Amino acid sequence: MKDLVQRCSDKEEGAWEELVDEFSDMVYSIIVGYYRLSLADADDLFQGIFIEIHKDIGSIRDPAKLKSWIKVITRNKVLNFLKRRWWESARFKVDERFEELCPGSFDAIEDMDMEKKTIFVREALSNLGDVRCRNIIECRYFDELSHEDISLSLKIPKGSIAPTLKRNYEKLRKYFSKLGIQE
Repeated sequence: MKDLVQRCSDKEEGAWEELVDEFSDMVYSIIVGYYRLSLADADDLFQGIFIEIHKDIGSIRDPAKLKSWIKVITRNKVLNFLKRRWWESARFKVDERFEELCPGSFDAIEDMDMEKKTIFVREALSNLGDVRCRNIIECRYFDELSHEDISLSLKIPKGSIAPTLKRNYEKLRKYFSKLGIQE
């Protein structure tokens, strides 16, 4: 791998094609197999991933860890893509997810437009204080990730997710109750 990295850095003819051939299956399997994205999304991400690899190949600290470096770039690109997708779709999921998080009467927010509801829910989540807790709730209810996927994405023990969700749902219920939103 050291040789391949050096040849790519030196822009040696055929080196870049060799690198893409060597790692394209792995990148696609991460995008489609692990994150379960569509082939269209995979194609878009694939382009961006290899553009970043091409741009930064000379900065890799340990060429022997090229495969791991490419996996990290792939994971980061996919997670950024998923975050963007979440923000784009979050406003359409607010009603449904809000009802799941805090069942009860929502007369106080029923007349809000979708943008205001989204802001309202985001503010409620920000009142949890702990970024890690917010991330877990967002991954579970807005990204619809399983506990195992949350564990892998956020690098936290799988067994800590359910208790964290339960504790923070209660905090959200109390927050909404103070605002008179829940029966």
